[in-house]
Amino acid sequence: MKSEKMLQRKVKRFTPEDDSLIRKYCNKYTIKNAVKKLSSILERSERSIRERFTKFLALNCEPFTKEEDQTILEMQAQFGNKWKLIASYLQSRSDIQTRIRYKQLKKEIDFPENSIPNDNPDDFNEIFGIEEIPEFDFNDFCPDF
Repeated sequence: MKSEKMLQRKVKRFTPEDDSLIRKYCNKYTIKNAVKKLSSILERSERSIRERFTKFLALNCEPFTKEEDQTILEMQAQFGNKWKLIASYLQSRSDIQTRIRYKQLKKEIDFPENSIPNDNPDDFNEIFGIEEIPEFDFNDFCPDF
């Protein structure tokens, strides 16, 4: 059963004004000092403000560069799936952004744009071991049409 405290807790979303204030303070002071000052102003926990800034507001939302892509591929080959460590080699990218970008790159490597799997009937035959694909007559199943 949920505790009484959890039942009373209301989710309070960050407003654009809150975000603006967080950015302003974090650019003016160190993150640690900014978070302490903002916790009383915004009536939020220090943790929620710090995470809002580090995991959302401070991130680079520009498309990944070729250099970043190369770094992700090299670091993943070296460290495996340690996304937080890999993200530390990139500037202003989170571990989640890095992991998602790696999956996109892997998909592009495995399935290049020009060769979509199973778009060629010969590929279908090779994969399923079928010499010839039988003809399908819709009227055999639905004679009323």
